[in-house]
Amino acid sequence: MNQMKLHSAWFVTPYFSQNILIGPDYIRNWLGDFSEIKNIGKYALRLGQALSSTIPTINIQEFIEIDDITRNGFIFSDGVGLISFKYAKKVSEELGLEYIPSAFQIRFGGYKGIVVAHPISKDDKIYFKEFQCYNNSDYNYEKNLMISF
Repeated sequence: MNQMKLHSAWFVTPYFSQNILIGPDYIRNWLGDFSEIKNIGKYALRLGQALSSTIPTINIQEFIEIDDITRNGFIFSDGVGLISFKYAKKVSEELGLEYIPSAFQIRFGGYKGIVVAHPISKDDKIYFKEFQCYNNSDYNYEKNLMISF
C-alpha cells in the first residue's frame, strides 16, 4: 500500500555515516534515477512505490528481464512476469501459507508488479517484463523478493 492510502509519511533527520551525509537527497538518489520524470504526480508515485509496505521473503539468486512485445510503437505486453514454481513454493512457505498462490504482487529492486507461478518451470528463476522496471536502482542488488498486500 502507498503512503496516501495508509495516511503515512517518511521523515529523516540528516546524519553522517562513513563521511557521507544521509538525508532526503541521498535517499532519493539511492532509490533510483527519476530524472526523466517531469510530472510531479508521477514522480511522487514512483517515490511512494519505492517506500511502499512490503514483506521480505526469499533471496533471489538469478533473474531475467523479458522484452516486452512491441509493434508499430505500441506495447502489447500484459506486464506480468513469471516466477518459477520452486520460488513460488519458497515464498509461500516463508509467508506461512498452507497453499501456493498462483500470483504475487512483488517488488524487487527497481522492479514492481505481478508475477505468476510458472507450473512447469524447473529452474530457480524469476522473469520480469521490461515494463515492470520502474527505475534503475542500485537497490536491485539487495536480492530479497518483497511481497506487498
